[in-house]
Amino acid sequence: MPMTLKKLRRELAKAEAASERASQARAALPPGSTRARVTSANARWASAAEYRDLLRGQLAEAEQHPGHTCPECGSDCIKIRSRQLDNDGTVWWGECYHGHEGPDVRSADQALDDFRRTT
Repeated sequence: MPMTLKKLRRELAKAEAASERASQARAALPPGSTRARVTSANARWASAAEYRDLLRGQLAEAEQHPGHTCPECGSDCIKIRSRQLDNDGTVWWGECYHGHEGPDVRSADQALDDFRRTT
C-alpha cells in the first residue's frame, strides 16, 4: 500500500508522541538509577527520536511535489534526485517512496513530468 501524505502525517504524529513519551520516561528516572536503566532509557528515546526525524524528512520531501503520483504504485510521495556524471553534466530522475524510479533526464522539471499529475 502506498505511503500517502495523509498516512505520513498520521505516522509522524504517532512518532512525535512516542518520542515525547520516551523523553519524559528518561527524564523521570530517579537519581541513582542503574547504568543499565539509564542506557536503556537513552536508547529508547534515541530510537524514537531517530524515527520521528526520518518521518519529518520524508514528509518534507513528499510535500515538495504535491499533485504528482507514481504511475507504478500510486504513491504521492515523490522525490527528485540527481547525480553528477563524469563528462556529461548532471542527470535527474524521480523516485517514489517505494523506490520506483523514472528514467534519467536532463532537468528536474523533466524528471517530475514523468510522474503523472492527479486531478
